[in-house]
Amino acid sequence: MTLPRRDAAEARRAPSPVRPHVVFTSGGVPFAFDAAHARHVLRAAAGDEVRFLDQPYPLVDVRRAFGHPAGDAGFVVLVESRGRAGLQVDELRGIAAIDPGALAPLPAVYRGTERRWIAGLHPTDDGVTVVVRVAELLETLGAVP
Repeated sequence: MTLPRRDAAEARRAPSPVRPHVVFTSGGVPFAFDAAHARHVLRAAAGDEVRFLDQPYPLVDVRRAFGHPAGDAGFVVLVESRGRAGLQVDELRGIAAIDPGALAPLPAVYRGTERRWIAGLHPTDDGVTVVVRVAELLETLGAVP
């Protein structure tokens, strides 16, 4: 039996850059970050920090960081990237496959610090998801020593 030969172009193709991203909402807006930074998810917690595997995670209300009105967080997503924090989010939507290289750029109207931690916009069937760079977000929020 002879196996079919692979096309030369197919053999040279790089692996897909699509990566799993955790999708959550803040103020009704969907956000996502690379799932490689997620450590654990908890129901909403009160206080200044939570502990996971005997490590402290300072709590950060992402609504405040994203300029949304105050409310009750539903979940805490523990993240690590040059620092660690428990991101207090409204809702978890799940995991989405996102190609970071195919993100739409942030419109020019955004001129503040958010340009540093927003990687771009990911179009979806029902709107747009804002993709966040976790390390830069944690630095902006003061969660990195």
